[in-house]
Amino acid sequence: MPSSAGEDGTDGRGRSSDGTVDNTVEDRVSSLTISLAAYKLLRNRFISTFKGDKLGNATEEDKKIIAEGNGWAHGGDAVVDAQLYKSETREGRRDFYAYNKLYGIHPLTVSVISKSINPHYLYSLSKYQS
Repeated sequence: MPSSAGEDGTDGRGRSSDGTVDNTVEDRVSSLTISLAAYKLLRNRFISTFKGDKLGNATEEDKKIIAEGNGWAHGGDAVVDAQLYKSETREGRRDFYAYNKLYGIHPLTVSVISKSINPHYLYSLSKYQS
């Protein structure tokens, strides 16, 4: 079944007319995959915290889930956080100095380099920033 052409010049499946893979599609999928994993950790943490705080019956496994989720909840994500600064709308963050102090680099620089660097590498850098 043919797919419709994308507005970005791809065939709608992330391939250019010459058949090469559009790296931006791969980058977006990889970034979303990392974000989804983090979100699942946070939601898992939420349920385990509820069990402990409200039901009083958190298991040892729940305590491990909470500890792992705390790392994400209180840690950084340089790539996702940089996207908060990209918006041209009123909602886009403008406190570039805070991001620069947190990660040691300008958020727009991260946005540019994240297109050419493996997102898992950037994630590993973010994981230890706080």
